[in-house]
Amino acid sequence: MANQVSGQAYAITGDIRYAQRAADILRGFARRYPHMGRGKGGNMYPMHECNFLKRCAQAYDYIFDSDALSVEDHRAIEHDFLRIGAVHYFNKSDTNGRMSNRGANYNSAVLAIGLVLGD
Repeated sequence: MANQVSGQAYAITGDIRYAQRAADILRGFARRYPHMGRGKGGNMYPMHECNFLKRCAQAYDYIFDSDALSVEDHRAIEHDFLRIGAVHYFNKSDTNGRMSNRGANYNSAVLAIGLVLGD
């Protein structure tokens, strides 16, 4: 995923251009996810969506302290994107897949997001 790779590249090189690219992608998802993600009745396949959320959380963690994100960017990415996905899959893991590979995938996405958000 481009934002995860860009975030890793920033973490390794310190080149702000990589952080800016990852930030652009995360901002785009923050604008769109409330309307397309499972948290709002979207149509993404849950197993893929969980992997996607984990990669986005990792990318956000890599660029968290960079100058590529404003205070508003942090708010949007955390509250309009990552937290929506985490709440949805936290609730879903308790009712669907608690004892299956689905539940493990749901919980790993929630954990990754919780770690980066400090929750």
